[in-house]
Amino acid sequence: MTTKTSHTEPWEISKQSPSGKLRSCYSTDRVRALEAIRSLRQTLDRQEEQCVFGLRMSGMSWADIGEALGTTRQAAHHKFQSTAGLLDKLAEAAGRPVKP
Repeated sequence: MTTKTSHTEPWEISKQSPSGKLRSCYSTDRVRALEAIRSLRQTLDRQEEQCVFGLRMSGMSWADIGEALGTTRQAAHHKFQSTAGLLDKLAEAAGRPVKP
């Protein structure tokens, strides 16, 4: 006699739980996947910042950068505000016009 066991994914709501809490997700493969995703995000963030740096140094405006990122000039400037002031000073020192 075989017993049929039900299979519930870790992210599915447990039907046995009266509170409907999500089951824990401790699968090693999923943890490694999340770690890999985090690493990729960090790499992409650095690449994006380097692109913005190069574009600002070449004279591109924040409005154009925002458009390329699918956002506004203000949002792009805010996202990169830690380097925005430095970028503008470097561009001015290099004799390049700084576009808002």
